[in-house]
Amino acid sequence: MFVKFCGFTNPEEAECAALLGVDAVGIVFYKQSKRYVTPVQARKIAERVKGKVMIVGVFVNENQYAILECVEKIGLDAIQLHGEEKPDDYFDLFDSRIKIIKAVKPELPGSFSLAEIWAAYSDFFLLDSFRKGLPGGTGKMLDLQLVGPYLEKFDNVILAGGISYENLKEFLYLNGVFGLDVSSGIEESPGKKSLEKMKLFIKEVRCLESK
Repeated sequence: MFVKFCGFTNPEEAECAALLGVDAVGIVFYKQSKRYVTPVQARKIAERVKGKVMIVGVFVNENQYAILECVEKIGLDAIQLHGEEKPDDYFDLFDSRIKIIKAVKPELPGSFSLAEIWAAYSDFFLLDSFRKGLPGGTGKMLDLQLVGPYLEKFDNVILAGGISYENLKEFLYLNGVFGLDVSSGIEESPGKKSLEKMKLFIKEVRCLESK
């Protein structure tokens, strides 16, 4: 099971996540987010975990050239597009061969059609819950009744939205899930990770996988 911990704001917590065995860490570049970090902060986080985990930059409706600049300066391994992006605006990004995670919110009308459009360009889909005015990290649980068509149609589907070690079983027992993405479920407060919650989450994932 691919596991991504997202929304890191300091290097020490990201390094702890890497040592615990996560596959990816996410750094948020959306300025309205409580988990936003500056490029300078992001660089410090990336330097601690480079080569140990996949480093994912999270962007919301950002210009492709601004994204490419972050990829180069910070050393991102993948980018996560978490807004209403359209492929026509990102062709230079595709040419860069950076891995792309496209976030989709199944609760919104037209989301499945959007995923079909992005299927030729993205390496992963991330299904997240919807809350008006907040692109992600809301803590609201994803409606698992809506994810079936995505799991049947697409490979490499990552689930997000209100995941914690307490409700992990509900997500892991769905057929076809490639990975899990958690942010608020491993936090003491937005942007401040809990080492204990991170440990519990990884322990529970690996325990359930072995059954």
